[in-house]
Amino acid sequence: MAAAAAPLTWTVGISEVADPRHPMEDAWFAGENDFGVFDGVSGSQKNEFGDLYSFQLSSTSYAMMRQQREKRGTVDPELALEVAYSALNGAGSVGSTTATLVTVDTQSEPGFTILKGANVGDSGVMVIRQGGEDGRPYVVYKTIPQMHYFNCPFQLGGMMM
Repeated sequence: MAAAAAPLTWTVGISEVADPRHPMEDAWFAGENDFGVFDGVSGSQKNEFGDLYSFQLSSTSYAMMRQQREKRGTVDPELALEVAYSALNGAGSVGSTTATLVTVDTQSEPGFTILKGANVGDSGVMVIRQGGEDGRPYVVYKTIPQMHYFNCPFQLGGMMM
């Protein structure tokens, strides 16, 4: 497999529509090479702190990814998510969320850019390339939504009260 002729570029867009019923239900982070989206699950609103879970998992996952990068130079998003999830469960955090984490790795394979990720639930990642046969963008990869059934995604969560 040959290296890409053009450098990898990112376009990051964030849309936040405030909802006074649960202001911190969803969370995200965008670092230099690390990105995450956490879609809080409305059904977790059974207690006063359930809507903080996605925020807690987002910030803890991002901290784990930064720590991995500092210590090893590369990031394993699945391990970062697993460690963050275990830490929240150990602390007795309450709530639930879907999670999508990715990192752009330019260190492991010189001359190549590798996208690594971890995904739980119905959020996901789509890789789009420019310039198909007709010059239009096309999808080269996309994750498959993980759901029990319609509108009931797999999710990570703590104790439900």
